[in-house]
Amino acid sequence: MYTEEQKINNRFAITIFITAVFICVAGLFFAAYQIVQQKGDLKPIYIGSAAMAGVITLIYFIFFRTTLTVSIDAYRITISFFSLFRKNLEIEHSSISTWEYRKLKMIMDYGRIGYSTDPILKKTGFVMNGKNIFEITLASGRKIGFTAANTEMMMKAFKTYIPNKEKR
Repeated sequence: MYTEEQKINNRFAITIFITAVFICVAGLFFAAYQIVQQKGDLKPIYIGSAAMAGVITLIYFIFFRTTLTVSIDAYRITISFFSLFRKNLEIEHSSISTWEYRKLKMIMDYGRIGYSTDPILKKTGFVMNGKNIFEITLASGRKIGFTAANTEMMMKAFKTYIPNKEKR
């Protein structure tokens, strides 16, 4: 059995988070300064502080708690995605028509980073890190794609557990 976990781990996410926190805190201090100077009511500051804490918490969960876990064993592939919600998907090997490892075309394939689904094209994507994707085509025609943190180990697991369904 092979299992791996992926998280968003890059400087861009950290920069966005720190910038958002700075802007929220600076805005609150500026508003408090203006209200205190005019001897006004501080109630809007408390409401604004609660709203900003909610925004900061939301940004934190989106960028730092988002996790993609992929497990492959002799019977199934299990994909678990967690961000603001949890999405679990189990794919039995018997339902797989083909699989391939190929270059990811971000906008054209699955649209964005994270979990995305397209009911018209019958595609579901779990995209986190990497420029390549493992794409599984089910017998029903539905396509499920996911990125891998360690592509060599994932490829070895695919070739070990599902060797005869590789798309050529």
